Amino acid sequence: MNRKMLWGVIALIVVAGVVVSLNATRSEEQADIHGILMSLDVVSGERPTASDLQGRHTLVVIWTSWCPTCIQELHYIEDHYATIAEKVNLVAVNMTSVEQNIEDVHVAAEAIDPSYPVLADQEGKAGEVFRSRYVPANFLLDSDGRIVEKREGAITLDQLDEWLDP
Repeated sequence: MNRKMLWGVIALIVVAGVVVSLNATRSEEQADIHGILMSLDVVSGERPTASDLQGRHTLVVIWTSWCPTCIQELHYIEDHYATIAEKVNLVAVNMTSVEQNIEDVHVAAEAIDPSYPVLADQEGKAGEVFRSRYVPANFLLDSDGRIVEKREGAITLDQLDEWLDP
């Protein structure tokens, strides 16, 4: 085997190793999403448990207190909570790491008085998994906690139905 061919084979092996490594890292992140949600601070409601999250789809709403569209969406979700809860688990995650202070998060949550858990991502753990350029952002998890759909911007019941019944 000549040197060029040998270097080509070595390069191919290295590239394959990097691809396998990246896919393994993504799988680990996906598998830990439920764990991340269960580790966040509770602002309102109860901390979700593994039994709450497994076995059904979960809608994760990413929001901030300074985003008017986020607050409108959280009110919309509360107004339609019974319908949404029949279809999916629901969790709202505040990106607390980009808030001025945690008190603003509590004030916003109290004004909404949600029937669903509101969690605070003070360390940015959820932000690393639920990547979005905009808020609000909505992520649909399958029953195993893998992200299967993403929408930047507010979601409606019709859009949620499209995700669940394509």
